Amino acid sequence: MSSDLEQLRQKLQSLAAEIDIKQAEIQQHAAYQQSHKQQLQAFHATKAKLQQDIQVLEQKLLELSAQQTKAQKGEP
Repeated sequence: MSSDLEQLRQKLQSLAAEIDIKQAEIQQHAAYQQSHKQQLQAFHATKAKLQQDIQVLEQKLLELSAQQTKAQKGEP
């Protein structure tokens, strides 16, 4: 009888250890997902900033092109 109880106790300890391992794996995965989410947000912020910069540069290019055209025509 005590042998059965000892086996059950060992089985419970083994299961508890497996649960601890799985919990650690889940926590590690959650941390990875959070990190990935932050990296993705940073990427999108950088992308939006670069798109803004491109629009500003395109506008400046249009202005310079217009100035060059006026200069070539001798307009002030």
